[in-house]
Parts: sequence; structure tokens; C-alpha cells
Amino acid sequence: MNIGIIGGGSIGLLVSGFLSLKHNITIYVQREEQKNAINRNGLIIGERKTSRVRSLLINELSNEDCLIICVKQPQLKLLIPILHSLGDKIPLIFLQNGMGHIEFIKSLDKTIYVGIVEHGAIRKSDNRVLHTGKGLIRLATFKGHSNQLNDLLKALNVDDFPIKKSSHWKQLLSEKLVVNAVINPLTTLFGIKNRQINEDPHVNYLARQLCKEAATVLGMDVNEEWSKVKEIAKLTGDNTSSMLVDMNNKRETELEAITGYLLAHSNQDIPYTSFVYHSIKALERKNGIY
Repeated sequence: MNIGIIGGGSIGLLVSGFLSLKHNITIYVQREEQKNAINRNGLIIGERKTSRVRSLLINELSNEDCLIICVKQPQLKLLIPILHSLGDKIPLIFLQNGMGHIEFIKSLDKTIYVGIVEHGAIRKSDNRVLHTGKGLIRLATFKGHSNQLNDLLKALNVDDFPIKKSSHWKQLLSEKLVVNAVINPLTTLFGIKNRQINEDPHVNYLARQLCKEAATVLGMDVNEEWSKVKEIAKLTGDNTSSMLVDMNNKRETELEAITGYLLAHSNQDIPYTSFVYHSIKALERKNGIY
């Protein structure tokens, strides 16, 4: 297949590298410097250089057999007009944290799949990414026929990089949203690794309260979701959360799509969630992010 990957961050590079083992990949990026680095030096996962990857700018986007959108939430709204202009038969796969993107993508009259990424990845340069934790990509149908997803999964699956089907998109995204709403803001506020969610009793207390509020807003079982949060914090203990990475690099975070989504969809006060939301916003302003 000819597959387009939109976004040259850690996940975009990781997905491009693995899928290039089986498919022809074009990775669409925002900067000319990154485009040239990939085309000149190749895409490198760890120490392994991949093949069948070329890079173009996002404004050079053309029709592909499939498009996988890996840009973060703040950039997604700028991309929607371009996606509207593409052919109706191109399936779109959205891999974003949070659920803020649902409002943007529901206007697209196309076959759409949404998913979550359980892998750990760190971008080291414009053309090199480290694979810091193996996991799955899970996809669910948002618009279109679910049986079409079965065929797409058969085509996309690569050894050591499995992509699995989930039955309900809202449940899939909600489960990931709870984890992100707990781990991302707390690690960003305190500048800590994920493991501290479990190891520091004070952070752990705050994490439990955030989990309770998020699960309540989304209509999920608090105890089940709390167990998942603790397990993810343990499995990714050495990782730096994506929100902390963005903050350290003075980039806009995905706060609105995660914590902001919960505040917008809650019918009751969620004070811990509100506190971390405004705290992260204050740090963004302090860092000159907005």
C-alpha cells in the first residue's frame, strides 16, 4: 500500500518506520528542515535505518491508499480543511490523545477510524526516534463500515508492531483519556517520571482524585480505571509524559483535548481537574507558549 503519515513527531516517525517494512510510506511534515533530513539521511528507529520512506510538506499532501494522522491536537484543527479536499475513498486514521479531536473530525464526510497508541517513543532528531516501550495500536470505527476495518488491519499489520481492532470508539478513547488526564498533568506540574504516580504518596493521592473525577464524567467504573492508571504508570515508569516533553520544549500542550474536554463535558464541579487545568495554563503562559 501507499500510506501517508501526517506528522513528524515521535509517533509519526515510529509508525512510519515500522510500516515502511511492508509498505511505501510518505511522511508529511511541517518544516522544510525535517523533510530534507528524512530524504537525505533516511528515517532511523534506534540504530536501524528504514527503507521506503520519503518526506513531503503537509501542503504537498496528495491522495494515498490510506492516511494516518499523527499530529497533536493543537495542530489538527489547521489540518481539517486540507483533509476535506481529499478524495472521499481514502480512509483516515486519527491517532491523538484525548477526545477534543472528535469535534473536528465529525464534519469530515469520509471513512474514519480513531485509535490509541500504547507504544513509548522519543524523537531524538528530525529523522531519528527511539522506541522506548512496546505496545499496541488499537483502532475502532468512527465513520464507515466496521468490516472495512478488518481488511485494513490485515494490510497494515507488521511483525512486532501489531494493530488491533476495538469494538467501540468512545470506550476506547475514554479509557485512554482517563489515563492521560491523570498522568500527563501531574507529571508536568511536578516535573516527574510516570512512576512517581505510584511511588510518591502525595502525588498518588492527587492522582486518585483526578481519576475519580475523570471516570465519573465519562460514566466509567472508578476502581477499574484507577487500577489501569496504576498499571500504566508502572509499565511506563521511566517514561517522560508527552505533556511534560511539550512543556519542556515550550510547545503548546494537549491540555485542552484532555483536561479541557472533561471540564467542558462535566455536569458537576470537578475541582481537582479544574486546578490542574489552570495550573498547566499558568505554566504555559509563564513559558511564553501563548
